[in-house]
Amino acid sequence: MAKPSRFIWCGVHQQRKILESCPKCGHFPCRGLTAGQIARIAESTPLEKTVTRATKRRIAPMYFLVKDDQSLEVYTGTLDELPPEKAAEAVEALECSAYIVQELTWVPAGKEKKVKIAGAGKKALCVLESSNGTLSLTEADPAERIEEGAKLYPVDKRLVRQYVPVKISLESEDSSPSKPPVTTRKKSAAKK
Repeated sequence: MAKPSRFIWCGVHQQRKILESCPKCGHFPCRGLTAGQIARIAESTPLEKTVTRATKRRIAPMYFLVKDDQSLEVYTGTLDELPPEKAAEAVEALECSAYIVQELTWVPAGKEKKVKIAGAGKKALCVLESSNGTLSLTEADPAERIEEGAKLYPVDKRLVRQYVPVKISLESEDSSPSKPPVTTRKKSAAKK
């Protein structure tokens, strides 16, 4: 069996290059590399996945209902149509109309890939749906890598249930000091 060649044809630089020098290139990993060649590079150079792009995919508006025990439940539909038993359990509703898709690439360990991502460095309230289906509320940055197969839903609106007191204590009404009557000035006859 023939030993694989150390040299490959580089389509970017239009010349033969040593395969192990590819991670130093600014275009790494390029389209010219096969999965087998990337695996050979990974044997000599430690590689890690990093986020190159984070894009928002629009979806129909949906709600995540936060219950008293801080668990989350997905609800599709409008809040006007929310059944009363679900409304009684929910403390707040989080409206989401998009989810973030992260595109990953291989980069040598320690080397930072300079990629501009909209919203990078800004943490925002998000709902993280892991690959096994569990939901959690977290503050996340779209440029930070999340678990493989997970979805990140940025929260558009946070709707909180408000409690309005209905009963008024009669004792507090009676004990409050009465206001002195407001006196008005009489109009003078000269102004008429």
